[in-house]
Amino acid sequence: MAQEWRRLPLNLRYGSTPGTRHNVTMPEVTITGRLHRGGELAPGHGVRYPGHPIALHLSADRRSVCAVDLDDMPFDPMFDFPAEAERLAGKNGDPDKDSPTMRYYHQRLWSGRLTGLKGNCAFSLTPAGAGLKDTALGRSFFGSESGLYLSSDRAIPKWRRKGATRRLRDDAGLMGRILAARPVLEYMGAIMMFPGHRIDGRQTINGAKGFHPKIADRLDLTVECIRLAYVGVFDHESNRLGPVLERYWDFFNLFDGFSGYVDFWLLNDLLTPDGQRIDFFLEGDIDKYDFSARGPLPTTVEEYDHYLDRAVAFTLKRNDRMVEAWH
Repeated sequence: MAQEWRRLPLNLRYGSTPGTRHNVTMPEVTITGRLHRGGELAPGHGVRYPGHPIALHLSADRRSVCAVDLDDMPFDPMFDFPAEAERLAGKNGDPDKDSPTMRYYHQRLWSGRLTGLKGNCAFSLTPAGAGLKDTALGRSFFGSESGLYLSSDRAIPKWRRKGATRRLRDDAGLMGRILAARPVLEYMGAIMMFPGHRIDGRQTINGAKGFHPKIADRLDLTVECIRLAYVGVFDHESNRLGPVLERYWDFFNLFDGFSGYVDFWLLNDLLTPDGQRIDFFLEGDIDKYDFSARGPLPTTVEEYDHYLDRAVAFTLKRNDRMVEAWH
């Protein structure tokens, strides 16, 4: 049970509008937060009191706030991030940007973790805007003197509204199975982090992954592109994300090769048993994936079902790995 420390008066007018910034003064720290829909005052960048991360919750009358010790928060990989984002930011809320719980889970999971990294310097991640900024590596990345910035990516698509799969979704049984898989594919096990820097105004990895017609936001195909990059294949014909990954290679070079990258991000269940290939989510995607020969979307109801079954199984297994890694 999270500890409520104390309730503090806020000089707020009744009905203060969402988006308004306010300061809350506590012993040893002044917290700047932004009032959200749903009655929560989200903390500013990396707030700690004293020595603990906290969340602030506004009272129903918007005149007092209680601080909750996040170090006491249990890890729930099945937390409903979309519901939290909608409560805080409205119906268009984006969990990757608007869920403080997701951001905190990322912070706890990936900070201090040495598995898979080169050397003995782990990330120390603190909230920065909608993502997390490293404060431990002490160097610039991609020309940015502010250090490494990571943003969240709900990495496994359902294609629930994608035009190219509309014909398949006319099957009522399939649509029911998509809706059943949807909450599972919002679990923490289906969420990744990638560098959030935009280099020279070009697409980020997250953006390229989502918009490339040969990737269609698929995590398994993205990790195949990363595997190819680790063996030096960056040309677009063979590796559709190769040029983008090459721009961000300073990040990938932090890991001890592809196996180190997989171990760090707990992607082990995305590989074949020998650990040498990607165990793709769609039937027929075995051995060497040929980006020029096939598209990334299912073409039959059976393929769609296979994709959903594999994606859900991977997410649940990665959830379990995250529970084991939680510290």
